[in-house]
Amino acid sequence: MPTLIAVATTAETANRIVVPGVPCSSGINIGDWVRVDNSGNAVLAQADTSSNGKVIGVVESKGSSTLANILISGVSKPIFIGLDQTKEYFLSESVAGTIQDSQPSSAGNIIASVGQPTSTTKLFIKINLRTILA
Repeated sequence: MPTLIAVATTAETANRIVVPGVPCSSGINIGDWVRVDNSGNAVLAQADTSSNGKVIGVVESKGSSTLANILISGVSKPIFIGLDQTKEYFLSESVAGTIQDSQPSSAGNIIASVGQPTSTTKLFIKINLRTILA
């Protein structure tokens, strides 16, 4: 079982929580939003069903092609492009492993807020409780 690591070295990195060495497929990439399956592997999260929408964080780095370091709370490294600091971001219901700046709105979708940008390339990760749309 991976061990949680909290790193606090500067104001921006204070309160970061990273889960290192989570097993994953080689198809999981930096910047992918993931959940953990029943075998303990990181798989792409998606807001299309309650089981797929159990997002835990974003892959911030990989120790190898099959081991992911997952940021579950705090400010990310600059791994994103074109974030809008005026928006809140949500797990996407249409594209697995991605986020969007609008809430899912179809029946059966999950609303999972994942955070708000601190810049165009960094996101303050704060995953909020999921809501299932009726």
